[in-house]
Amino acid sequence: MSYSAPVSVGSDDSDSVSAGESVYGEWKEDLLACLEGIKAVGDIASFSRYPAFANPGLKIGDNPPIPLPLAPRDAEVIKAACRQAPFGRGDETVVDTAVRKTWELDHTQFKLANPEWRGFLTTVALGAAKGLGLSNIKLNPHKLLLYETGSFFKKHKDSEKEPGMIGTLVIVLPSEHQGRRSHLIRIGCAEFLNGSILDELVSGYRLALTYNIVQQTGEPQSAAFWGQQAQEVKKMLRQWENNFPEEDFLVYPLDHKYSESTVSVQNMKGRDKAVCKVLQNVGSESGVYLLFGHMTRSEQGAMPHWYGYGAEEDDDDGEDTYTTMNKIYSAEGDEIDARINPEKEQILDMDKFTSGNADSEDEGEFTGNEAAENTLRYHNYVVVLLKKRSLRHHHYGSASLLQFENSISMVASDMEKHIDDKDTRTVAQAFLRDCIERRGISKNGVYMIIRCAMQLDDSELFRRVMSSAAKQSEKTHSKALDMTRDYLEEKFASNPDAVEWDKWIGTSAQNSLGTLHATVSKLCSRFKSEALRKSFAQWGLERLNEKLESQEVMTTEEHVFFTHGLKVYNDNQDWIKSTLLQTLVVRGTRDLLYQVLSFVFDNREKPEYLDATEVYEYVLDQGPGCLLLQGPDLIPRPIRAGGACSGPLREFAAIFNNVLDLGLKAHGNKLLDALCNNLVRLKAECKPKNIGGDVVVKLIGPLMTALEKHSIAPPSAMKDLLQLILGEGLHRQIPARPPKPLGWKHKPINKCNRFTGAFCRACDELHVFLANKKDQVWRYKSGESLRNHVEAMLRTSIIMGHFKLTTERVGLPYTLVVEKTGKEYADELDCWKESLVTLEDQVKPLVGDMVADILGDEAYRELILLEKLRDGEVGTSVAGTKRAADGASDGQPKSSRLRT
Repeated sequence: MSYSAPVSVGSDDSDSVSAGESVYGEWKEDLLACLEGIKAVGDIASFSRYPAFANPGLKIGDNPPIPLPLAPRDAEVIKAACRQAPFGRGDETVVDTAVRKTWELDHTQFKLANPEWRGFLTTVALGAAKGLGLSNIKLNPHKLLLYETGSFFKKHKDSEKEPGMIGTLVIVLPSEHQGRRSHLIRIGCAEFLNGSILDELVSGYRLALTYNIVQQTGEPQSAAFWGQQAQEVKKMLRQWENNFPEEDFLVYPLDHKYSESTVSVQNMKGRDKAVCKVLQNVGSESGVYLLFGHMTRSEQGAMPHWYGYGAEEDDDDGEDTYTTMNKIYSAEGDEIDARINPEKEQILDMDKFTSGNADSEDEGEFTGNEAAENTLRYHNYVVVLLKKRSLRHHHYGSASLLQFENSISMVASDMEKHIDDKDTRTVAQAFLRDCIERRGISKNGVYMIIRCAMQLDDSELFRRVMSSAAKQSEKTHSKALDMTRDYLEEKFASNPDAVEWDKWIGTSAQNSLGTLHATVSKLCSRFKSEALRKSFAQWGLERLNEKLESQEVMTTEEHVFFTHGLKVYNDNQDWIKSTLLQTLVVRGTRDLLYQVLSFVFDNREKPEYLDATEVYEYVLDQGPGCLLLQGPDLIPRPIRAGGACSGPLREFAAIFNNVLDLGLKAHGNKLLDALCNNLVRLKAECKPKNIGGDVVVKLIGPLMTALEKHSIAPPSAMKDLLQLILGEGLHRQIPARPPKPLGWKHKPINKCNRFTGAFCRACDELHVFLANKKDQVWRYKSGESLRNHVEAMLRTSIIMGHFKLTTERVGLPYTLVVEKTGKEYADELDCWKESLVTLEDQVKPLVGDMVADILGDEAYRELILLEKLRDGEVGTSVAGTKRAADGASDGQPKSSRLRT
């Protein structure tokens, strides 16, 4: 090493070097040399299945050949000849069944008698060599291994057992067994270099032959050789993290060209594959992600004006250069949510990146004196080494949902592989929490983060992501609950008392009563373990009672909780009335009360629910005021003529009808009287002139229908309400009948100078013409700009046909001729008639005896039959029929129109 400060390597592979640009530059040179020293190899492991195989003809001593698949009696024969397999501990070879529990025979203690086995072994060797990227290898017999129920081998490292050995070939012979999965701990370019783990065999026997793989020609690629290279890279990356914390990424150009569909570790070629395998394995252990980027470097042409970073205005050769990285990919080739733009100092081996011919060229533009130089562009896929802790700071704001999911998947996968590493867990937690807070998450993102939260035992992260799942959709939340159930059952089924429900489900208790009830109901029914179900149900009941007591306002979110309670606790009517219904009346919103009462009425015939009459009586006795409509309910939002009322008018009318259907006539009269008095008293709040045009259809009409159906006389206050809604409301929305103009007089229009008061000769002359009842035509001789100005002032009226404009092109300046058409009055009259028809339709549901009795004859004729308004039409009805002097427009006596 050429660092200016001394370097020492400790047991944790962490070197200490002094900071500074020169030291960092030297370190980058050493890292580059280390990467350049890695040689090309194939995959670090290879696996194949062979449905057709040759029985090796295994013979042990004087016993007959062992048939396959392996039978238990033959397994016992093999076991009798074997010894407990040892393992290496430092310089010693020891037997310890707490670490390795396996039976073995040395290759000199058995024979493979079938001559066909050699040919099959050659086939296997060729397949393995191809997968490992090797040639001219030799397989030397090593051991026969027998695993019985309970066998295992804890994490261990293999070692070179003979010169030139670069790996181990394991052939598992046919036998019936369960368990015994192999987990390879990767480092460098051979699986066994940093160890492997063999799970415990659950049942049966597993029989395997092992061979040492020896490289016969070419450069030696022994385990020690690859291990040394990997450890050198690992040491360099540890130094980067510990000694240069402010530097968060580096770029390393690849030797080969790749496309977007092939840029992944799996598809790397030649030496690129070896380098990436090493970086992927040791980088993850060193707090570094291996990523790929599509980078473009432009030279010689001027830097684009929109480019604000990654630019080098003066390169060493005086050329203008800039670098962009358009896309970032994970090691698996999935585009992720990241943005990185490297400077020249962050690119290892710049010469490799710009060597050879440029991939594209833009012709330079001509300038004032001479042509500019062409812009050369070099496009390459590169390795990006990004410190894990920095990923969260390289988010790309406009990334797609898929890129965002790929980022989560990459972090989750890395965390699962290194779950025991504290730094990896910390990085993953911070990144995933950012994902939840930074933007909306898709359902796939939710599922991945839930799994991570469980693996991390991070209840806070779990609660946040479950809250996000609940907000998305019923399906997403349902699957999230299933994942929670599976995790809790796997971990606590045998010990349900150990579950900390507040830790895992506590977020629901922080939400509304309705959300908590939904979670408890859904999750409780999902548990397969009866013990867990009971434990959770007890926790849920306690939290529901706490929330019922503490929540200040009950909204429609709590609808299912209240209706469910009326059913479940039907046999405990004291609790229903003293707690459930009391809470509903005192703290429930009006909309919630409407929903619950409607549900109770609709299910009144079902015996499992509390009697509907009792529920209605209780609510009406305790607080009928909470059911009443308020003045603003009658007003459209936003306020507009003829708009729909904003409040729940139909719902109130339905509740009132239910009250009467249940036989509670006294309660109904009291409720309706309270409604009438309340709306009349609060009329200042609603400004009756703004009342919605559907108030009769939604409220007044249904109330009258209910009263007539049950033969109930309306309360006296009903007259005041009708006069308010009709007389002060709907009738006031009808404009005054437009007066017939005198001669050709026209309504004035706004002047262009109405705000400034500035003089405008054209507008003044125009207004004189409009106010003149004798003149139909105005001739305005002026320049084009003033003629256009007059035309602009009249544009709206011209479109409506109120004026006809022509230009006389005789002499200079030309003359604008403005002619009144007389259509203005006709249009206003038609508009007034349409409003009258609208009002007639609005009050039509109230034509009848009951409303006539309430209002009295005179008010009924005015407010319902609209006689005064019709009289304004000079003896002609809206339909155009001549009205009789003493009767209605249909020729019938007036009395027949007053009653229906």
